[in-house]
Amino acid sequence: MTKFETLQRYQLIEVLLQWEGAFCSNHLSDYFGLGRPQVSKVINTYLSEINATNFTYDAKRKRHIATDTFTPIVTQGSVDEYLDFVYRLSAHNATLADSVFCLPNAEFLPMPRFAIEPEIFKGINRAIAQQSRIEVDYRSVNAPNKDGRIITPHAIAHSGVRWHVRAYCEKNHDFRDFVLTRFVGEVVEEGPSEINPADDKAWHTLVDVEIVPHPYLTEEQQAVVARDYGMTDGKRVLEVRASLLTYLLKMLQLNIHEEMPNETIDDETKQKEGKAKQVMVANRDELKRWVF
Repeated sequence: MTKFETLQRYQLIEVLLQWEGAFCSNHLSDYFGLGRPQVSKVINTYLSEINATNFTYDAKRKRHIATDTFTPIVTQGSVDEYLDFVYRLSAHNATLADSVFCLPNAEFLPMPRFAIEPEIFKGINRAIAQQSRIEVDYRSVNAPNKDGRIITPHAIAHSGVRWHVRAYCEKNHDFRDFVLTRFVGEVVEEGPSEINPADDKAWHTLVDVEIVPHPYLTEEQQAVVARDYGMTDGKRVLEVRASLLTYLLKMLQLNIHEEMPNETIDDETKQKEGKAKQVMVANRDELKRWVF
C-alpha cells in the first residue's frame, strides 16, 4: 500500500467522522475494496500514527464515533472534501455510494468522456518525461484533415472539460495548447529537443482574476453573490496560469471583452442583465493580452 493510498483511507475516515459523525469498517471496505484485516490495520495505524483521540468505538452501534475533541489532521475540514469522496464513488457506482454515505439522493450531471488514444497519450507522456521532439498528426475544427507537425510537449492541463497538451510547435514557432483527443495516428520520436519549457511565458506566468458582483445588482443582491463566490471585501481573486485563463473564463461564463456597464439604461434592464451575469471581471484590461 502506497503512502498516497494510505492517506486517502485516512481522509475518508476523517470526512465521515466530521460530516456524518461516525464510520464503520464496511465504509472503508466498500469504498476501497479492502478485506477485514486490511481495514483493521488502517484504523489501528490511524490511531497510532495520526490521532488517538479523534474517535472511539461504540460496541452497541458497531460504529467508530467522533469525539467532542475531533480535529481534522489529514483533511482541511471543508465540505468539498466530503462531496468529492461522494462524487468519485457515485461516478463509479451510485448504489455503492448510497451504502457508504448517508447523504441522500446525491446526483451529479453526466459529463461526456472524451476518448484519448492510449498509444498517443503514452507517446506524448514519454516525450514530456524525456523532453523530446515527436511528430504527430493533429486535427481541429478549423483544419479537420490530418495536419502533421513536430512538437515538444512539456505539460498537460485540464480545461474543466477536456485534457490539453502544452507544447512548442515547430510549425507555428511558438508554444500552444493542443486538445489530446485530436491527435490521430502514431507518435514518432524525433530525438532530444533543444526547446526550454521555461521559455513558455504564458504557462509560467500566473495572473490574478478579480471577480466582483455585477454593478447592476442592488447592494443586497451583491451581498448574496459575494457570499456564493466566497468573496472578501467585495471580490474574489483566482490565480491561474496565463495560458489557462481563457478556459477559466469560459467555465465561469465571463467575457472580458464585453462592453463596460452602461449607466444610461433603465433600471429594469439593469436588473435583468445583473441577474443574468451576476459577476464580472474587475481587472479585465490587464488580462486581455492573455486571452485567445
